Amino acid sequence: MIKLPHEVIGRAIADEDFRKRLFTNPRQTLADEGVEVDDATLKQLEALDPETVEKMLEAAGGQLGQAALG
Repeated sequence: MIKLPHEVIGRAIADEDFRKRLFTNPRQTLADEGVEVDDATLKQLEALDPETVEKMLEAAGGQLGQAALG
């Protein structure tokens, strides 16, 4: 069970299924994890563009992989 906001972010980065659920229905996904957020935070989550986030994660993953090889 997730308790803290940074854990939500970490899980969303690491867990594609969770990330998809978070984008589809953030309020329910967070409630299922026992996380309560205020309306302002929920609106910020709802405003995120899933495609942009996926592109950022792909770019970061590529950079991390190159750094590990470098």
